[in-house]
Amino acid sequence: MLKTRTGLFSTVRMLYKNYGGLSSLFKSEYFYIAILLSALCWRLAATGQWSDLAKSILPTLSGFSIAAYAIFFAVLDDRTRNALRAPSPDLGDRSPLLILASSISHAVMIQISGILLAVVFAARPFPSWEGFGSVPTWVNGGASAFGIFLT
Repeated sequence: MLKTRTGLFSTVRMLYKNYGGLSSLFKSEYFYIAILLSALCWRLAATGQWSDLAKSILPTLSGFSIAAYAIFFAVLDDRTRNALRAPSPDLGDRSPLLILASSISHAVMIQISGILLAVVFAARPFPSWEGFGSVPTWVNGGASAFGIFLT
C-alpha cells in the first residue's frame, strides 16, 4: 500500500523541490532586491511600523497573486498543459509547469507569512519582562527586520 503524506511540511518540501531548492532562492534576484529594500526601509523595521504597512498591502497583493495563478491555468488548454508537464533536462529534469506553479505558490506563501507575522508582531508578543534583560528587544528587532524583509 502506497502511503502519501499531505501535511504542511511535506507539501512545502515538495514545493521547494520543484522551485529548485534553497539554492534557487539564493540565486534569485528577488531575494537580493528584498534585502536591499529591507535595508533602505530600516526605519520602518526599527519603529515597528512595517506591520501596519504589511497588513495594508499584502492581502491585496496575495489576492492578485492567487488570481494570476488561477488565470494562468484557466487560459492554458490541455495540449499546452500537457506539453509543459514534461520534465526538461535544461531545468534539472523539472517540469516547466511545476516550476511556474511552485514560483507562484512560493510568492503566495511569503505574502501570507508576512501577513501572519505582521498580525503577531502587532500584538507585541515579546514585552520587556523583568529578568530577561535585552532578549525581548533583540527578539522584537529580529522579528521586525524579518517582517520588513517578507513585506
